[in-house]
Amino acid sequence: MNYELSAEEREILQRFEQGELRSATSAPHEMEVAYQAARNAIEELEKHPRALRCDSSPSGGGSV
Repeated sequence: MNYELSAEEREILQRFEQGELRSATSAPHEMEVAYQAARNAIEELEKHPRALRCDSSPSGGGSV
């Protein structure tokens, strides 16, 4: 598969190869924390469905 890297991808690869970047050993833990936070947010929205409102006014005081 021939895939051409974008400028951003080339920069990241170059910095990684030069030792400026390294793999994140804490990535699995950070992903679990983010996953749990998302689950908690969904559970709260399910408990309080009106908490999420579609309102375009800056004050948030419009009717739904």
